[in-house]
Amino acid sequence: MRTNGVAEAGTRCGSAAPEAMRILVVEDERKVASFIRQGLEEEGYAVDVAPDGATAVDLALGGTSFTTSSILDVMLPKRDGFAVLRRCASSACPAPVLMLTARDRVPDRVTGLDLGADDYLTKPFVFDEFLARVRVLLRRSRGQRAPDPPAGRPGASIPRRAASPAASRGRSR
Repeated sequence: MRTNGVAEAGTRCGSAAPEAMRILVVEDERKVASFIRQGLEEEGYAVDVAPDGATAVDLALGGTSFTTSSILDVMLPKRDGFAVLRRCASSACPAPVLMLTARDRVPDRVTGLDLGADDYLTKPFVFDEFLARVRVLLRRSRGQRAPDPPAGRPGASIPRRAASPAASRGRSR
């Protein structure tokens, strides 16, 4: 159940099958959160939204459904994104995290990645790139190779090449 786009029922790491494809979006700007939620839902994902870091931790660690991935802003009320990462890391939460933030300085990116984020994308962003990064996180979390892009998607007309044995050993032919 949702109230104003915010999930009431939360997400807990590892409590259901990963096929649920449930994404927790942690974003305090309502318009941005709504835009991201709408775009992800149009792609077939179930989405919960947390408006602050404290709610994000509660949902990620104490909820009732499985979070497949999290999208996390840094500049949040109550608990910033870095503190959320620290808390989730100390609880061994396996859901991959994409930091999505206006903080674009190299030290911020390094901090986020060192604290456990799997990827870091700065705002403003192109939604197609954002979706591609979400798909990568979900594939990695399930140990899958990259699927062929759906028809009509960027890259769909580019044929995949099988890696040669030499290329797979890091050498070129």
